[in-house]
Amino acid sequence: MSIFKTLPKNPDMVQVFRQFNDGLLPLCEYHDVILRGASPLSVGERELIAAYVSGLNACRFCFGAHAAIVQSHGIDAELLERLIETPELSGVEVKLLPLLAYVKKLTLTPGKITPADAEAVYAAGWEERALYHAVVSAPCLTL
Repeated sequence: MSIFKTLPKNPDMVQVFRQFNDGLLPLCEYHDVILRGASPLSVGERELIAAYVSGLNACRFCFGAHAAIVQSHGIDAELLERLIETPELSGVEVKLLPLLAYVKKLTLTPGKITPADAEAVYAAGWEERALYHAVVSAPCLTL
């Protein structure tokens, strides 16, 4: 049984949002601002971060959706698979590695984030706004 009695056992986000669409419009608007609006990170980089986090937390729906957009921005699908396994050997731009390390830690062990994690991002040449955009590009809802 699903946690929602009116939905299938393993509902995807589309099924959930069809059933419970309260707040869906503001969520979609927020999503568009964060992933498509002005940012120090390109749309492809933000989508890469979103796909990476979705892969880390095993959300197939979000991973697939973000991966498709990543590929439309010229980033190889195989890079995404390698990225989840070993970011340092994936072929991703080196400057992105501290951002990816930050969102990985935030996803898997959020209580272990320290100022040193942010400092690594800044040392790679990113500004605060880039870190903010990486963090808010990363959430992935799972049910």
